[in-house]
Amino acid sequence: FVGKWYIDHDQFDRADRILTRAIDSLPESVPARSALICDRAYARSQLGHTDEAAAAIDREIARYAPDDPALSTCLEQRAGLANDHNEGQRGLEYSLQALQHFEATGQQSLRSKATLLMNVAAAYSVKGMPDRALEYYQRSFDLLERLGRAESLDASQLLSNWGVGLFAAGNPLRARDLLERSIAIDQRRSLAGEHAQYTNSNLGSVLRALGRYAEADKAYDVALSVFPNPQAKVYALVAKARVAGLQG
Repeated sequence: FVGKWYIDHDQFDRADRILTRAIDSLPESVPARSALICDRAYARSQLGHTDEAAAAIDREIARYAPDDPALSTCLEQRAGLANDHNEGQRGLEYSLQALQHFEATGQQSLRSKATLLMNVAAAYSVKGMPDRALEYYQRSFDLLERLGRAESLDASQLLSNWGVGLFAAGNPLRARDLLERSIAIDQRRSLAGEHAQYTNSNLGSVLRALGRYAEADKAYDVALSVFPNPQAKVYALVAKARVAGLQG
C-alpha cells in the first residue's frame, strides 16, 4: 500500500526503495511478488529508466498464462508506461487488455476496476480522443462514488487525470475545479498533507491559460516545493518560466 501511495503522489524514489524491500522479502513463487516488481518498474520509469522498466514488466507478463489473475497489475502498469510516453495506441491496447483480463478472470474489486477504467481514459486522452476519455473518467468516478470513496486518495488521482483530460478537451474552467478538488483531497487525506507535483503543475497550466498568472506562479511554486520527481520538476520549472515571460 505505501509503495503505491508514493507512486500516486510522484515520490518515485521512495516507492522504489520500499517496493525493493518488499520484493526482496518474498519468495519468487508468490504471485504478489510480480505485482510489486511491475509497480517498482513503473516507479523506476519515472526516474529515467524507461527501457529497463518496460523490459522488467514484459518479463513478468510473459511468465503467466492469459487467465492468471496475477497479470492484471503488470498489464495496468505497462499501459501506464505507454501512456506516459505518449504511445497512445499501445497504451490503449494494454489498458483494454488489463480491463478485459480483470473481467474475464472473475475479479470483483470495484476499486481496482475504477483504476483500470481510469487507465483506459488516459489512453484515449493520449490518442486525442477526449470524448471517449471523459466517458471512461466518468465511469471510473461513478464506481468510486458507489463505494463511498469519492473523497479518497483514489478519487484524488482520478480527478487530477480527469482535469487534465478536460483541459485538453478545451474546458479549462471545469478542469480547474477538478484539479483543485484533487489538491484539497490530498491535503485532507494524505499521510502528511503532501501535494502531487503534476497536479499542481497542471493546475498552474490551467490558470495560465485563464490569464491568472499570479495564481499559476503560486501553483508552480507548490509543485517545486514537493520532494522532487525529476520529470515533474523540469515541467514545473519550464512552465514557471513561461508565466514569468507572460507577466513581463
